[in-house]
Amino acid sequence: AKSLSRPMVMMYLCKSWVVALAILAALAAGQTCPCSFSPTVTSNQVVLVQAGNPNRCATESRTSGGCYCVSGTGDAGVCDIDTGALVWEFVGAGSDVCTSSPNPVALCPGSEATFTCEYDDSVSWTTVCTIPQSQFSSTSVTIVSLSVTIKQEDNFTFTGLGVPGNSYSLSYATGNTILPVNSFETWPNTPTKSDSGLIPGGEEVTFIASSDIAAITLDGTASGIAFAQSSVSSGTGVSFQFRTSQVSSASGFNSNEFFPVFSRVTITLKAAYV
Repeated sequence: AKSLSRPMVMMYLCKSWVVALAILAALAAGQTCPCSFSPTVTSNQVVLVQAGNPNRCATESRTSGGCYCVSGTGDAGVCDIDTGALVWEFVGAGSDVCTSSPNPVALCPGSEATFTCEYDDSVSWTTVCTIPQSQFSSTSVTIVSLSVTIKQEDNFTFTGLGVPGNSYSLSYATGNTILPVNSFETWPNTPTKSDSGLIPGGEEVTFIASSDIAAITLDGTASGIAFAQSSVSSGTGVSFQFRTSQVSSASGFNSNEFFPVFSRVTITLKAAYV
């Protein structure tokens, strides 16, 4: 294993003592402290997997970040302190038995910018939803998380003409996309509505259907957060495009059309920042 040089060890210990003293001073003053923001990092951490006597732990890759107490003035403002947080450690090499100790942590003050858009039009359509720059305290804030909640309703009418007695089938769904791509978890297409059978004597098949889809929340990805950060830093607010398209098929008809087809959405964008 690579060891720290003596100067590096001393620097690390000094920084740890500064943070520890800052937390102790903050606790004495009322459980708040001046704090700074630490970028999110991924590392191996000891986590509790089975509580009992003894407790048992495992090492897992976890994402962490947030705020930490500093002496003086921090760039994240003033943080509350969670005195109930714990840190876990193995009691010895080669054992999964572990023990905990108090590990007070600073809670980022944070704020949330949010904006809701509504759109209702015939498919296919594109709309843009924007969190205005005025929702952010400055262009120097750090975006720490991103999400979008979408409530969608579909309705369509299908009409087809064909030879009586011939078999037919049809299906329809609204295809959904958010741009830039990979900014959020996948926005799923609406549930497929379908019908099949024999064309009646009147030669015409009419099929009317609708979907009222429960609201879905999609978390922002690392690239989505980076896009939002760049947008806020440039002072333009945070904008994403939402697109729909027809995903339809029909067979057994001489002529047919899906019309009218409408999709209505209520979109709520949220960006947490410090």
